[in-house]
Amino acid sequence: MDVDAAPSEKAPEAAAEEPPRTSVLPEVEVYLSLLVLTTLLRTPAVPPAACVTAAEALATRASAYNRRSLDGLRAKAFHFLSLAHERNGTMAQLRPRLLAAHRTACLQV
Repeated sequence: MDVDAAPSEKAPEAAAEEPPRTSVLPEVEVYLSLLVLTTLLRTPAVPPAACVTAAEALATRASAYNRRSLDGLRAKAFHFLSLAHERNGTMAQLRPRLLAAHRTACLQV
């Protein structure tokens, strides 16, 4: 009986010392950022330069994680990055980044 009481007394102390979780999974973060970016791209009031900035930030953030579960979301991020640059008329600036991403993807396989 004495053994059962000891762990139950320590459990509230351990729970009180543990900090609350405030971070989200990278997959959730990138997915929600994709939703925001698609909304920006669909809204005609948002200038194309702002969409390019948001798409650049999303592609950089998605590429920072080296997780295979993010490959599909990373592909979507690059698709919307290309779409934003196309609407802005700056596709030539995007070409080196796309080639670097292609090279990285081929080497990871």
